[in-house]
Amino acid sequence: MSTTQHTSVSHRAVCLERLARAIHAPSGRYFAWHSVLMRRLCLVLWELPLHVQVGLAVSTAERYLPAFERKHPHLSELRQFFVRCLTADPPTDFDIEAWATNLSEDDAGDLSDSALRVAASHAAEATREGLAPTAVTSACMLSVANGIGVGEEEAWMAVDPEAAQEELERFRRSALDLPPLPRDWSKYRDPWHHAEVRTAVYTVWNAVVAWLRAADVGEYPDYVDRKLLAMLLREIKKLPRVVYPPYPDRLTPDEEP
Repeated sequence: MSTTQHTSVSHRAVCLERLARAIHAPSGRYFAWHSVLMRRLCLVLWELPLHVQVGLAVSTAERYLPAFERKHPHLSELRQFFVRCLTADPPTDFDIEAWATNLSEDDAGDLSDSALRVAASHAAEATREGLAPTAVTSACMLSVANGIGVGEEEAWMAVDPEAAQEELERFRRSALDLPPLPRDWSKYRDPWHHAEVRTAVYTVWNAVVAWLRAADVGEYPDYVDRKLLAMLLREIKKLPRVVYPPYPDRLTPDEEP
């Protein structure tokens, strides 16, 4: 008689290890690589308790708060927003957006500051009472992505400040509904071509995986609603956004996640 013991490994744990392996996979095409990572992150986060999903989002963004506060020492509200996201009295995304809208141009800061505010807004959005599970997970995913984007923008500003400044001006014009400035990539290198930018992004993705491992996410039950998960994966692949109901009529895809 065989004495071999078969132990089951949760699909969530498998997806976490796939996420870890994908971080340093060949990634000459940023958007295709990023899409793979976000899909695998979704497969890890889906149906985890709210405090775990929001906890990851807050942890990812908070690593950049010291740099933000050195640039804006009088702005303590952003740290308070992140802290409250993990309490019984979280801020709303509307609170954060109202605060951000009233900032002066100097306090609005640079591209990394903007990404950090967006990360905070999505983390707060995920805490809305009674929020649909698709909205919780997609909001936390977008918060994590923007948290990682803070490091990406910081690295880009350091290695190619002229290109980053031009992108900031383009962003400001868009916020004011002004005609967009043409983008000339023959003048500047794509940010992803800079090794410093890639290293910054890899570093934070590795921190995301380390946080999830420390949270023992593989010990949580596997998915209950796979049909809704499959729909969420399709929707965020088409357009990364917070996915609210009503959902498409067809919830049964040809393939399962």
